[in-house]
Parts: sequence; structure tokens; C-alpha cells
Amino acid sequence: QQTFVVIVHKMIQRIHDGAAAMCKKLTQNKFEKEFPFMKNALVYYNKILQDFAVTLLDNLYPGANYPRRTTVLNILTSLSSTIGLASPRHQLDLALVVGPRLAATLLEALHDSYEANKEAALALLLRLPPAGLGHCDPEAVRARLEATVRLMRSSKPPDTVSVPLAISTAV
Repeated sequence: QQTFVVIVHKMIQRIHDGAAAMCKKLTQNKFEKEFPFMKNALVYYNKILQDFAVTLLDNLYPGANYPRRTTVLNILTSLSSTIGLASPRHQLDLALVVGPRLAATLLEALHDSYEANKEAALALLLRLPPAGLGHCDPEAVRARLEATVRLMRSSKPPDTVSVPLAISTAV
């Protein structure tokens, strides 16, 4: 599992570095003959990363086993720190693919029974723009606060541990 995460992180880093190099070359006229190839490669890189992000989100479902959830959260953290989830960087844009869906999935991950997964989900949630979390919608904020109150009243230990994390996303 750790080897897989390291290899995927290297892949993400190389795609990012390649996109950065191509974007730099696109500003230099001496590479004008290669512009169409570089633009196509950037579109391809973007498509690969978007499809990969969707696949990751598909694997972070509530019934997924612990290693799967941990691996997905680690790779999403790598994507977030290298590529960025909120705004395009080097013509690589994941914001359209992972916006509200990522927020909803990560909010569900706050109810994980493992503390490390909860913390990873919270760290990713805090990197998202407020609009992606629904902070612009008063009804969404109200619903989140009501869910937090329900967690506070719960007798289940994992729920009471999730309360500070839920409050962190609401603030």
C-alpha cells in the first residue's frame, strides 16, 4: 500500500512538472513548432488527472475498507498539494471534477472510525474554497450545524470524536 502511494505520488509530481515545463515553453516563440503538440499533451494530462480524481472519489465510499480509504485520502492529499483542487495550476484543473462531490465525500469521511482518516479528510476540506463547502448557502450551513449538534448528542464514541472536525469545517 505504501509503495503504491509513493509511486502514484511520483506520477502526479511528474505530470505536474511536465505541465509546468510545457507551459513555460508555450510562452517562448522558439518552440512555436511544438505548440500544438504541447497543447494536446496538456489537455491529455488534464483528462488523465480528472479521470483519476473521479476514480479516487468512487473508491471513497462509506463501506470501503480501511486500507482503501487511507490510500485514497493519501493520494487525494498528494493531488491537493501538488496539483491543487481549488484552482487551475499549469493548465491542470481539477476544480470542475472534484468540487461539490469531493466536499460531500470528505464530509462523509469525517465519520470514519479511524482518527487518521478523519484528520486527512479535514485537512483536504480546509483546502477547498468556501463555496465548495456550501458556506455561501445559509441552508447548507444550517444543515451542517444541525448535523454537528446531532453528533454532539450521540452516545457513540466515534461520533463525539467527529464533533471538533465537523465544527472546523463549519467555521
